[in-house]
Amino acid sequence: MSNEIIATDLKGQEVDNLISLFILELPNGTKLYFHPGLDGNLAEITFRDNYGSYTERTYVALPIDITDIEVAGDGAANRPILSVANVLTTFRDLLPDFEYDKILGARLTRRTTLEKYLTSGSASAAPTEFPKVSYIVDRIKSETSSFVTFELASPFDLEGINI
Repeated sequence: MSNEIIATDLKGQEVDNLISLFILELPNGTKLYFHPGLDGNLAEITFRDNYGSYTERTYVALPIDITDIEVAGDGAANRPILSVANVLTTFRDLLPDFEYDKILGARLTRRTTLEKYLTSGSASAAPTEFPKVSYIVDRIKSETSSFVTFELASPFDLEGINI
């Protein structure tokens, strides 16, 4: 249902801002909710879960960028790159004794919607969004004083992982 609504919106003459939301589920079960900001606005935003009682979640703005996302039916699965501003205090505020290598093995879920669907609609209705995409944080690709870059992998593309 929500896919049909969002597809209809994309066919219109004016399209609202496309919003990416991220959920980082650490191996210990802790979930962090964040987004890359909205047109330079780094305010927190809210969006409902798409299961259970549709709880509204707050997503914190964090300077991040995800690149190299591809969808292909053949060949090797792509390995997207997640770049996070090297601001340890952002994660340390949420997680005591934080270090970047503790993110390895975490599941990163990307949710995509239009800005107008962030907090609109009935609280008892499912959120309107594109299909979610999940990745596993596979390795730290590089770390500088400005950014930490992680290589992501498809959950079924890792060695030694059974489905």
